[in-house]
Amino acid sequence: DPSHALAIADLEPLLLAHNVDVYFAGHNHNYETTWPIRNGTLVAKSFDAPKAPFYVVSGAAGPPNIDKFGPAAEWSRSRIGFDDGFEKAMSYTRMAFERTRLQFEQVAIADGKVLDSFEVTRAA
Repeated sequence: DPSHALAIADLEPLLLAHNVDVYFAGHNHNYETTWPIRNGTLVAKSFDAPKAPFYVVSGAAGPPNIDKFGPAAEWSRSRIGFDDGFEKAMSYTRMAFERTRLQFEQVAIADGKVLDSFEVTRAA
């Protein structure tokens, strides 16, 4: 998709230049997190002082069956879509952060169950 490539070409240098750890986005009707990525390449399977941005798409409250996942890339960490069932797909993000730590959870609307969680740490 040419627009995808253009968005990466425009945004990634800016994110890298400013040492951005995480890029949050919505609108896609699924939930997905990545590991840190640079130039489309997996940097590490860790959020301990990330050396490149990682991405969170939390649009999981959208209409069912609109967006489907294709095959997962090696940098894809977690995915939840309507293929996983309506109860899991309808979810929201909960975060808490302080100066050196971010705690992230994706929570099911139906029962409050935590569907995914991770912690990001950074040196002071």
